[in-house]
Amino acid sequence: MTVSLSLAVVPAAPARGGVITATYTVAGAAPGAALTIAFKGDVTVNGTDYPGASGSLTLPAAASAVSYAVPTCPGLTFKAGSSPNVFTATVPAGAPSGPAVVSGVATVGGTVLAATAPVTLPAGSTPPPPPPPPPSGTVPYPAALATGHTLVSQYLPNDLYAWRFLPGTQIPVTNGGGVSEDPNSPRNVTVETDGGLSVLKLATKNELDCGVIQSPGTYPTASGVVEALVKFSGFNSNGSAVFAGWSSFWMYGPQWPQQGEIDAVETQYGNSFVSYHYGSGSSSQATTDPWTYPAKTVQLTPKNSTTAPAVPNILPDTWTYVTLAFGKDASGNKVDVYYNGTLYCTISGAYVTGQPMFITAGTSFGGPVLGSNQTPYDQPGNIEIQWIRVFS
Repeated sequence: MTVSLSLAVVPAAPARGGVITATYTVAGAAPGAALTIAFKGDVTVNGTDYPGASGSLTLPAAASAVSYAVPTCPGLTFKAGSSPNVFTATVPAGAPSGPAVVSGVATVGGTVLAATAPVTLPAGSTPPPPPPPPPSGTVPYPAALATGHTLVSQYLPNDLYAWRFLPGTQIPVTNGGGVSEDPNSPRNVTVETDGGLSVLKLATKNELDCGVIQSPGTYPTASGVVEALVKFSGFNSNGSAVFAGWSSFWMYGPQWPQQGEIDAVETQYGNSFVSYHYGSGSSSQATTDPWTYPAKTVQLTPKNSTTAPAVPNILPDTWTYVTLAFGKDASGNKVDVYYNGTLYCTISGAYVTGQPMFITAGTSFGGPVLGSNQTPYDQPGNIEIQWIRVFS
């Protein structure tokens, strides 16, 4: 009997953020011969003896063992579904558009069979334009910071591209957690064009790669301003725009966590949170996230309990001015975090170190570090940066 494999994809033209289902079907998967057994002698059936009986019986052929490989398609990541022959994928915001092919393989009784199915991925939306810039790039975006701060350094995409390596080497920078700590992990750092804008793009395509940059030197955090024009990718989940992957724009001291870490943007579980790490040994944390756990010592305001990003927080696929303004108040050092010129969060207290810190940004999958409950947010995603500026 001829054994064949087919693959069906539904829907064949999904929307971004939608879920597609790939289903394998094996036809004729009953190879092998039936087994005939001849017998002669005494036979007992339902308690009745039949001496000197003879005859035969036939056992039906057993179906061959079947195993299914996870289907593949550029821009999609399939995962096991409700049955061994069923797999699903969510169409991420960053997936390519147009006709594509879903490919699959099954092994039937030791025979490897292949099948494909067409799918049409939707066109991406036009990236929103950035907010109106300040009258001059020589001052920070927030009106509250328009005086008293002088532009010290500006880093454009080609400048930031050099930040992918340790100074004077071809060794990738390492920081954070998971694959970004491994200099041998594949890196996705490129200078590209988005809507006519030159951008540095940091991307993650699967759980084994990342995109990371880090400044060659440190910058003051006792005073001054650090600002970036950035966009973090997302996708649609249950009707809401959420962030893809585990991505961040942050600063940290050379001696971590004693010298502090400020996460101006950190996407996890589809949302974004502001955090400050400090202490020694096991890190302590001040954060806007809503959860309770041993390392959390300070609940920052606003407490972000939303199920999806919402204004005044940073939003997915939206150009955003992210500004960190360093200074002092009655409690000691402080950091004000602004989004698009509006104060979002103030971090202040004796735990704010005011120590010099590296500027860094990166993206990867969060599951191995943050836990399996990152599903479905472990999606291919990216960060785009137009520039980073440092002010006095």
